Amino acid sequence: MTPTFLCLGAGVQSSAMLLYIYDGVIKKPDYIVFSDTGSEMPYTYEHIENTLKPFCEEKLNMPLIVVRGGKIEDGAFQDYDLHEFYYERNLIPMRGIRSCTDRFKIAPIRRFMRSIVGFTNKGTINKNGSLLKKTHLCSIQLGITTDENHRMHTSDVKWVRNTFPLIENNLSWTDCKERMAQEGWSTEKSGCFICPYQGLKSWRLLRTRYPPLFIKALDMEEALITKRPNRTYGFLREKILLKDFNWKGEKEELFSGCDDFYCFT
Repeated sequence: MTPTFLCLGAGVQSSAMLLYIYDGVIKKPDYIVFSDTGSEMPYTYEHIENTLKPFCEEKLNMPLIVVRGGKIEDGAFQDYDLHEFYYERNLIPMRGIRSCTDRFKIAPIRRFMRSIVGFTNKGTINKNGSLLKKTHLCSIQLGITTDENHRMHTSDVKWVRNTFPLIENNLSWTDCKERMAQEGWSTEKSGCFICPYQGLKSWRLLRTRYPPLFIKALDMEEALITKRPNRTYGFLREKILLKDFNWKGEKEELFSGCDDFYCFT
């Protein structure tokens, strides 16, 4: 049997998946993995430390494995926070360019998966010794619900098979939310505090609840337009800088974000 990895984003869907595993609704994976960008919203870290890690260890009898993005420095791998990676380069994550997801979410998880399954896909050998077909080295469980089945996709690498246990069990986002409520769990949207896909509501929350992080976002925009004067806009969708935004006058729907910051849930 090939190993199965649950990709934990720490949002509603993937958090509920842990409960459904405990309930016996979803098959228990071999590994539960959270890819930490170093730039998650503070409430995500609180949810992981206070709720998800203890649950995995005490109820599922398995660890919650945390992996990090980073870079090769002096011949060795070094952890790196996503926001610092962009800040040092006078850049910010931009809509339509998924390098932050690839580098800080997908790559760290795949690096861990490779450490388990190896790098050789020998495939199925025919009786005459010829290669019949290559097989998946592992499967990954993704927290996508029935109301967003348009996000289902096959893996872009042949050695990984994507699976969607919530959809297979006809479970919606509302079902997940209700199951979490039964357990006394609650969490907000998972995502990075500088995610360009987040909506105005999330930027307001960052500004009021986590001022130091909001100031960091302001600094990143300032560095961008100072060092790269051809850029005239920053994080917001309407090409308005955070420092110029009218926080009391704009309508919420003008800046509606995606439900889960798109990367992982």
